[in-house]
Amino acid sequence: MSHLRARTLGAYRNLLRARDVTFKGDVQMQKRVTNEIKNGFFSNRKVTNEVELEGLIKQAEEAAQFIKYGLVQAVKEQNDAEFSTCVQ
Repeated sequence: MSHLRARTLGAYRNLLRARDVTFKGDVQMQKRVTNEIKNGFFSNRKVTNEVELEGLIKQAEEAAQFIKYGLVQAVKEQNDAEFSTCVQ
């Protein structure tokens, strides 16, 4: 069971790192994503079935990959007609 705890904490940290990379400089969005991550982990805190935990860890790992590589953060430029993006 301790290996699942370590994997769970690792998945949580990976989600936070992905959030930092994708939403760098956007404090409001970082807070929103942080709340979603916390709520997701908190709502499943009583899960003890190892198979179910494995599935939740896999979901968290996939979500971190999606946040990091599947989302693009666009920033509106001063002239209001252009956007700049940072793609990982």
